[in-house]
Amino acid sequence: MNAKYAGGASPIGTAIVNLPGKNFVATHLSWLTINGSTVGLSGDGTIDNAGDFGFLLRAIDGKIGASKTPDKARVKIWNRATGAIIYDSQMNAVDSAAPTIVLGGGTINIKK
Repeated sequence: MNAKYAGGASPIGTAIVNLPGKNFVATHLSWLTINGSTVGLSGDGTIDNAGDFGFLLRAIDGKIGASKTPDKARVKIWNRATGAIIYDSQMNAVDSAAPTIVLGGGTINIKK
């Protein structure tokens, strides 16, 4: 994920999620929020260049704040036509829930 506001109403950037046997790519970013060490991004995209899916990405940059913690993320992808959840790393959690999945690789870097 690499997103920012560049003066427009919607954020610009990219979001790519490699799922088991599938590749999600964002085609439109709807909103981007940053609150301290937490970032949220939502929009639309495709899986393997097909379909119409919504997505929610939430992440915590563990290097921000007094207590250093591991970076964490949450990814949720759903079929926009049916509402069926395709993937959710925190199944049954509300969309505003704090990310709990510690990254297995890579880092979260929030820059203001």
